[in-house]
Amino acid sequence: MSTLTLIDSLLEKDSMEEASAHLDALDVTNMSEEEKAYFYLLKTSYCKETNETCISDSFINKSITYYEQSSDKKKLVRAYCIRSYFLYDTEKAPEAILQLKKAEELAEKEKDNKLLVQVYSCLSSYNLFSGNIRAALSYARKTKSHAL
Repeated sequence: MSTLTLIDSLLEKDSMEEASAHLDALDVTNMSEEEKAYFYLLKTSYCKETNETCISDSFINKSITYYEQSSDKKKLVRAYCIRSYFLYDTEKAPEAILQLKKAEELAEKEKDNKLLVQVYSCLSSYNLFSGNIRAALSYARKTKSHAL
């Protein structure tokens, strides 16, 4: 298992301290473009999960740029979701929802329930916070149906 895959599994298991140690130990200068995109995806995912401030959105933007050109659409969905989180957090709700709609379209094509749950859950929350109760409930139902 590569270090990046290990970090991904640690983040999924909510082992943040261990993931952080591995992230901090990596040097991106000698990584391939694919590895850098994955590293930036993981780093911003870590920032999101721990509420750590990322210096800028350039990391996730680099991941998105790479994954938009690659065949790994699952990582692109994840990157769109993470970008939406940072956009929403900086009071750019309409842009955040547009990112999630892109993620939704790709996740539906991929037929990946885990990604669909992530996307629908975020769309439900963002719509709820924006006062769009009907859309929030609709996405909550979709979340439930794909989580089972």
